[in-house]
Amino acid sequence: MKEKIEVQNIYTYNIPVKNKQKDTQSIYTIQTGSFVSVKRAQEQFDSMLKTLKGKTFSFLRIEKIGKYYSVRLGRFTGSNAAKQFIIAAIPDISNADILKAYIKEERIIKFNAGSVSVLNETR
Repeated sequence: MKEKIEVQNIYTYNIPVKNKQKDTQSIYTIQTGSFVSVKRAQEQFDSMLKTLKGKTFSFLRIEKIGKYYSVRLGRFTGSNAAKQFIIAAIPDISNADILKAYIKEERIIKFNAGSVSVLNETR
């Protein structure tokens, strides 16, 4: 039986966006790591692909944000959906954070669409 974990790290980043488009919307996403080195981010990305093999997931990516390369997963409609995903699919990831952020295509340097495009929050 899997041990349930409680995710306590939920951060909200409302970063100002230059030339904000009408279709830009904030989503919840899981961040599994942030690195100065693109090589370390690539290693984390590859590790997450192995961890998620055979599981339903969406939008694993590396985003270049400032001087950091962040490995992020999913486009969730709420923090509860992201928490449930962590519990069900990646319980061994203890350092994951749930963020409220914008997805900006120009920041994405690598991605794997996964098997689901959007996971909706159920209450």
